[in-house]
Amino acid sequence: MSSWFSLIDLYETLATPGCPICQVRKKAARQYVSFLLNESITNVHTRARLSAGVNYCPEHTRLLVDLERIKGESPLRMNILFESLAGSIMETISKYPIPRKRSNFLQMSQSWIFSDHTSEKTPKHVTASSTCLVCQIADDVVIMRLASLMECLQDPNDKIYTAYRDNDGICLFHLRLALQRFAQRYPSAAEILKEHAVERLQQWENAMQEYIRKQAWHNRHETITDDEKLALQRTLAFFTGYPPKTFAVNEKRNSKDE
Repeated sequence: MSSWFSLIDLYETLATPGCPICQVRKKAARQYVSFLLNESITNVHTRARLSAGVNYCPEHTRLLVDLERIKGESPLRMNILFESLAGSIMETISKYPIPRKRSNFLQMSQSWIFSDHTSEKTPKHVTASSTCLVCQIADDVVIMRLASLMECLQDPNDKIYTAYRDNDGICLFHLRLALQRFAQRYPSAAEILKEHAVERLQQWENAMQEYIRKQAWHNRHETITDDEKLALQRTLAFFTGYPPKTFAVNEKRNSKDE
């Protein structure tokens, strides 16, 4: 059973444009980074995780800096955080195992095909697949909210079910994730997600076809409707998770309401 807080959080994001799960992830990341900068920067357990090689991806490094700037203070917290991180990474990089002999092309090919691409002796937090701590936390919240969404979509009388049907839905990435992780547990909800996505994509495809047709010279006097103008933005939102207005462009031709 989903928590009350989880359901409230999910319901609120369904009232705003863009993928609700992407918004949940962004909100979770921001909340954790704020907590990290305000209260956890000198916490023993946090520093221990940094010493274990936890990293921050470029997106969340920028978020750390942005939130520190908002405070308008000296970047003391960032210095504390990355001084610790720089020291731990410096130590592990210095111990990175380098092969003494140069491998020939055949050996390199066989190693790539038959191995997992990571030496057992290679520190995991120095590999290209190292995971950002903020990403880990935000992704955990995403899984919980997706589970809550699927649970609610099982019941047509649930207010989240109604809110979702009135919303443009989740983005392609989170649709795939929901179907992969929860279709077996919540089959009715999985069908709702599929039907909703297909219905919206068909609607937007038809509108974009009309938009394209009306761009022809001999159709130039036909009015381009607001739905036809917005179809591209809504489709791009489905593929990216960003709000449709992110992709707004200036139109030379007026809508039917102008």
